[in-house]
Amino acid sequence: FYIDSKMSFPNRFTPIFLKFLPRLRNIHYDVVIIGGGVMGSSSAYFLKFKEPSLKIAVVEKDSTYMKASSALSVSSIRQQFSCPENINLSRWSYNFLKNINRNLFVDGEAQAPDIQLFQSSYMFLASSLEGQKILESNISVQRKCGVDVEILSCNGLLNCYPWLNIDGIVAGSKCNANEGWFDGWSLLHAFRKKATSLGVDYINGHCTHINIDSFVSSVQIMFEKESHILDCRHMVNAAGPWAGELMQLVNIHLPVLPRKRYVFVFDCPNGPGRRMPLTVDPTGVYCRPEGSGTLYLAGCSPCESDEPDCSNLDVNYDYFNEVIWPVLATRFVGMETLKLKHSWSGFYDYNTFDQNGIIGPHSDIPNLYFANGFSGHGIQQSPAVGNAISEYIIDGKFSVIDLHKFRYGRIRENEPIREINVV
Repeated sequence: FYIDSKMSFPNRFTPIFLKFLPRLRNIHYDVVIIGGGVMGSSSAYFLKFKEPSLKIAVVEKDSTYMKASSALSVSSIRQQFSCPENINLSRWSYNFLKNINRNLFVDGEAQAPDIQLFQSSYMFLASSLEGQKILESNISVQRKCGVDVEILSCNGLLNCYPWLNIDGIVAGSKCNANEGWFDGWSLLHAFRKKATSLGVDYINGHCTHINIDSFVSSVQIMFEKESHILDCRHMVNAAGPWAGELMQLVNIHLPVLPRKRYVFVFDCPNGPGRRMPLTVDPTGVYCRPEGSGTLYLAGCSPCESDEPDCSNLDVNYDYFNEVIWPVLATRFVGMETLKLKHSWSGFYDYNTFDQNGIIGPHSDIPNLYFANGFSGHGIQQSPAVGNAISEYIIDGKFSVIDLHKFRYGRIRENEPIREINVV
């Protein structure tokens, strides 16, 4: 995928801070996007790229992005999903990321954006015949979507990955193209920088009120102690883990909550090396190389009853020692001697209804749009989702990918879309 931009725009990467611009009170925008992370910035970019006349504001409460999920993500991308919609979102996004140096190049800049996209693969392991059947069923769906994916027997796994301990494993699946990982911070920066260069306004503040009758007509935002009204024709909820909380302002049920996830980085000179795919053990523990040396990162989503406190970003090291390390030490040759270096935590925008994205307009409020609830695979799908939001606002429908199944209305209709491969 490649977007050829021949239009020249001024470089306006500096965000707007309302305390210096009181004239912004009661200003009108065509689109106000709440949330300036990668999902909101992608939506802003595609809208402004396609319709340069649109006046767009992105409201972000944390201009440092210190707690942003985009910056704290493991930032990996895969096509090995069980839902065709997720497969197609990630396929489209990978093609966009592959050409990001051209797609998000800012005219007049000396350097093109570089998100350090590294092509590799995910590898899902199955520990039972039932698990193998699930892999085979997923592969059938993936191949229909054009994914180059294969299933490996135990012998096939050992031939490809001699460092893998296959005790208790019956099969594995891996993709041969268009998977890997990248730098999430650089992607966020690239989208935001391109969007501002096209004329998108970034406003530092948080939303305190949304004026809705049958349509959204304005939002009220607060910066420090000053309140400002932004009139708008369309509003996009791209508030990430806080999307559900945002909708509580207008008594709209959106089943999206923050869920904290730990990421642990360790050194292992005797580990599998850079050819190791992002491997997902049947226990849910995942691991992949990090950087060009002997570092790796690992994590695991806890069971529902063990969800950690989301009031902070503190890391529980007992979780590594008790849950993750035992799996690493037995599954991967050489990792029994690993040395933990550092860690961090971030928030999933977790959709408690079905762990899938909610994309498009509200059922009854046609100018209120959602880009929420991706439950861990949002950053990898952000280019395609941003494009989809722009399609619906500009054209009134999805064009490139049919995302009707991910509509907001499925929550009301109690029609969950179950994604089997949630990591």
